[in-house]
Amino acid sequence: MPATIESFVEMLEHPTTMRRIVAMGSSNTQRVYNNPTIQNWVDWLDLLLGNSYGRGHIMINSGISGETTAQILKRFERDVVLFQPQLVFITAGGNDSNPAKLVSVDQYRSNLLAMVKRTRELPECVPVLQTYYSIDDETMIQNGAAEHVKNFHAYMQTVREVAKETSTPLIDHLVRWEPLRKSDVAAFRALMVDPMHMSGRGHLLFALDVFRAMGCKFAPAMTEFCKDGLALQRQLDEL
Repeated sequence: MPATIESFVEMLEHPTTMRRIVAMGSSNTQRVYNNPTIQNWVDWLDLLLGNSYGRGHIMINSGISGETTAQILKRFERDVVLFQPQLVFITAGGNDSNPAKLVSVDQYRSNLLAMVKRTRELPECVPVLQTYYSIDDETMIQNGAAEHVKNFHAYMQTVREVAKETSTPLIDHLVRWEPLRKSDVAAFRALMVDPMHMSGRGHLLFALDVFRAMGCKFAPAMTEFCKDGLALQRQLDEL
């Protein structure tokens, strides 16, 4: 029986050994200095899982800022396979969609398919594809990056198509964030540190949505600690 997110969470509930999670991506995943709170969504997910299920997992952040899917594939053996994970988050495409990177949408699709395939070849391992959150379309267009914006939305649609084609779990953050960006730009920009990157609040919201999409049970003790993010999550739910 193939591994699933549900079976992974069940293993966290009834631990027999440590489970490994790898987060693959670029600056949306790597811990970087321009996140004012330092903690990013990978850190928050680690905290949420640990406080809800105990220390039954190891979180491995394999994000490297600025990378395309082609670069991620080149280090897949070192940064994913080496750890023999049971769950792999793949969150990539913002750099691929940059016209300066010269990655066609067809090549991007091929790279995503390769990552899903190589992840599934690992024992009891589940790949999870993620779209990005919203980017600040208006500001980017004003700054002369209209082609990047157009590509970005096309490449995120490709993530959805690859997920459907391969029956891979998908967490579609973009579809969650877009109503906020379009209805309340000030509230949306409070979730961003620049037009392409999330702020600390954005990372918390992103992690809470990942945690919920996994079907995890929220530890009551975390409610007060995460109240700002939970309020943001409810706001998106209502849009």
